[in-house]
Amino acid sequence: MKECYLEKTNQFQALEVLKEIKELGTNFLFKLDVNEDGKEVSLYTQAQNPEDAKKIGVLNKDDAIDIKKFLEAGWNDNKLFLCKVCRFDEKADENKRISVAIYVKENL
Repeated sequence: MKECYLEKTNQFQALEVLKEIKELGTNFLFKLDVNEDGKEVSLYTQAQNPEDAKKIGVLNKDDAIDIKKFLEAGWNDNKLFLCKVCRFDEKADENKRISVAIYVKENL
């Protein structure tokens, strides 16, 4: 298990999403997004329809290094990882508001 904070949570309405969910431990999905700065590991809500998934933030570069390698190799859609919100403090600094726990799945 690895615990890390999400960045850019203000940009993606993370507070509203988590207030709607109101449940720590809800599973989220990792996706590799490409932007002008390169590739970043983003965290999305799970949804029946992929267009309905909401982005809530990104892992910082240090925390994303290892996970990015697996996502680039095709281990996306949470085939290998489980990601759960383990702390949520809407009054904390933007980059310390949401903490997630990342688990490697035991049964693949």
